[in-house]
This record gives sequence, C-alpha cells and structure tokens, in this order.
Amino acid sequence: MTDIDKIVRENTAFTTLEDMTRTHPNYRPSLMVVDPNMLIIADAYDEMMEERGDERRAFRFGPGVTR
Repeated sequence: MTDIDKIVRENTAFTTLEDMTRTHPNYRPSLMVVDPNMLIIADAYDEMMEERGDERRAFRFGPGVTR
C-alpha cells in the first residue's frame, strides 16, 4: 500500500488510486479540492492518467478553484 492509496481509501469509496482509474471508461472523479487530501488525490489521478495517455482529468471544484 502506498501513501496515496491510504489517502484514497480514507477519503473516497475506492480502495486504491489504481481502482479509481480503472472504473467506468467515462468516469472521472469530482473532488472538492479545498480539502488538502482531495487535492493530493486529484493531482495523483491527473498524473497517472497523463502517463497512460488518457485525456481524462479530475474535475476540481470548490471556493477559489479556477481550473
């Protein structure tokens, strides 16, 4: 288990980041990134998907989010 998997398990319905990336082919997580753990997950998800050549990225929302 990695640190990111621990954060994913404690803050989402997924067990690991890998599980999150292999769910439904149109799925992308919606994360309120004012929570620091959700920002960590969003960044890790985006990085993993980019490395795979997958265009999906986490949807980030919350006060002050501009992207």
